[in-house]
Amino acid sequence: MMQINNIVLVAAIAGMKGNPAFLNFIINRKKSLTKLALKGEYKYETKDVTGKKIEITESFTDSNGFKPYVELLQTNIEVIITCDSIELKDWEKKFDKILLIHHNPDAIRGFYKVIEKKLNYSELRSGDDNLLFEFYSLLKVKLCVYCNSQHVILLQESKKARLQADHNLPKSKYPCFSVSLANLYPTCNNCNHHKSDDDVNYRLYYKDKPRIDFKFSIPELEIVDFFSSKIREETLTLNFDQGTTKLNDVLRITEIYANHKDYAADFMRKHKIYSKSYIDSLSATFHKLFGSNPDQLKRMIFGTTLNEQEINQRAFSKLFIDLNKQLDELKKSK
Repeated sequence: MMQINNIVLVAAIAGMKGNPAFLNFIINRKKSLTKLALKGEYKYETKDVTGKKIEITESFTDSNGFKPYVELLQTNIEVIITCDSIELKDWEKKFDKILLIHHNPDAIRGFYKVIEKKLNYSELRSGDDNLLFEFYSLLKVKLCVYCNSQHVILLQESKKARLQADHNLPKSKYPCFSVSLANLYPTCNNCNHHKSDDDVNYRLYYKDKPRIDFKFSIPELEIVDFFSSKIREETLTLNFDQGTTKLNDVLRITEIYANHKDYAADFMRKHKIYSKSYIDSLSATFHKLFGSNPDQLKRMIFGTTLNEQEINQRAFSKLFIDLNKQLDELKKSK
């Protein structure tokens, strides 16, 4: 739930470019697309007037849009696979300009399936060379980038990835980006399943500044009542303002976090007990344990990071960081 600087993505992709197996993967995609372009046609399955399944051969032409689509992809496949998030937006616009025209929707769906097959996402995801595993290892993300509540785990010894790769631009609409590294987000199974082909209006990578238009909070009166023992932790209201994203509409973030009100309550109790002066005294007393890094002490006290740059490293850290800001503001206002 914390966006990643595009610079980090560029560095991870650069690391992949130094991987011979990945370069070979790109070469094979180029060959596959070249054969498809030279063939100039594909087959798709549909139904005749009686409802019987039939197979039809369709040619790539300028008029139906299939030819320019294949040519644009085939000519630029290496760049499309290895582009950063900014370049990906540009490529998205270029493909959006190509209108696929056909009276039978099955023809377009069949065309997309052919493109997806030629790009061979399954080889990138589950092939013997562990290519997607290597990419996520370079990216260094430990949590679902959508909900921030589930770990995405990379098993270094066995080279297995216990996570889902969400196509932010879905394969059903943009098969051309099915193996573009910038389009593959590390997520938990729950978020990947619920997002499906929906648009959450959220891009993982940023160029200048990360988005700050979504946050967690608890109603101020409930915080006051909680500290005065007038309400119990299970009655707290955890709000998630999704801003201009659709994270809550599609992924049900509020419902996910409603199961973890005790986490919020424990954090508020610790925030009350561990004042700044108390933390400073602990830091001075145990400076040999934590040295000059106050984040380590706070991480031990609160059981999470309060550093925004580390949100993708600790579960529920987005929640705690937002609550920390809210509680600090309430202190100042009083």
